[in-house]
Amino acid sequence: MNFNSKPATSSTGNDLFSALLPSSPGHPIGWKMQLLLIVWSLFLIAGFTIAVQTKPDPRGFGTH
Repeated sequence: MNFNSKPATSSTGNDLFSALLPSSPGHPIGWKMQLLLIVWSLFLIAGFTIAVQTKPDPRGFGTH
């Protein structure tokens, strides 16, 4: 079994931020995809915010 305990990428010394920085640049996404991801994330945040603040009807109506 070949087990390598060291990471394959080189570390810059700051382990907290080295995990956030990609080791290779990858393929950049365009501004349209970035805008779509931003809008989708705001939609999800708004949906979960409404879900947290919504209280069910004590009579049981509207709670599927």
